[in-house]
Amino acid sequence: MAKSKKAFSLIEVIAAVALLALGGFAISQACYNMMLPMTMKEKDSLENANLQLCYDAILNVSDYEALDDGIDVDTIDNQTYRVYADFEQTQILDLFELRVRITSPQKEYNKTFLVIRPQWYENTTDRDNLKDDRIDYLEQKRRNDYFSREKK
Repeated sequence: MAKSKKAFSLIEVIAAVALLALGGFAISQACYNMMLPMTMKEKDSLENANLQLCYDAILNVSDYEALDDGIDVDTIDNQTYRVYADFEQTQILDLFELRVRITSPQKEYNKTFLVIRPQWYENTTDRDNLKDDRIDYLEQKRRNDYFSREKK
């Protein structure tokens, strides 16, 4: 008597999963390519390029005091945008919250960034003090965690 096979072989299962994955990928790409033009029509590419130039100019400034007075940025369409920024130190070492205001001839833009700038401390001791505070906090936290595990 011959036994009949009623199950799929491993190769058949792998081939079926591969075909399913390929079909899912193709469908997701088709959906993405149909939706992308709909979102892009609402955006002005020239305006985005000009704003990106302003953001790049801010991030290339090494003297943070220049940002308080504002800097002029020449844009792609031969206009001049005025860029102002102020920053605030966070509790994380070298991380600053940067609030940007860009004035163009047409409108004003506001955006907030988190940037890493070790050279932006007002005093050189501010960075050292913050680093020492963070080290002390972490050491105390480790001690407390160690002793709380010991008591259990």
